[in-house]
Amino acid sequence: MTLIPEGKYKAKPLRFQLAHTKNGSEVVHVIFEILDGEFAGTELQWSGYFTSDKTAERTIESLRYCGWDDDNIVTMRGFGSCMVIITVQDDTYNGVTKSRVAWVNEPKSMQSQQSPDFASKFKALIVATKPKKAADSIPF
Repeated sequence: MTLIPEGKYKAKPLRFQLAHTKNGSEVVHVIFEILDGEFAGTELQWSGYFTSDKTAERTIESLRYCGWDDDNIVTMRGFGSCMVIITVQDDTYNGVTKSRVAWVNEPKSMQSQQSPDFASKFKALIVATKPKKAADSIPF
């Protein structure tokens, strides 16, 4: 298996499976497909644990980022409907190194209250690079 360079990647959650660890703790396994770059189409697994209130809260938050929009963790309505950002890290176990999803995060978008500041910051450049009128343009 080819190692995927550590970093952040746009990904789509494809499927999930609820399970138990060897110790009997609840876990959810999610398969993600990388959407961009050289490794587009590659599938990687993330495991979210419910071993403490803190890990359960972060696992549920990650599943919500994947589009889960109801209260039923067995069926997870909406799961897979949202793109996420996954953080890929190397993981070595018994001398074998593999790529794994370490974190699942929500893509950050500009907040609506930030948009006017963004627009005014670049207004002059936007106006200066406005396309010429058709009469002034050189045809193909």
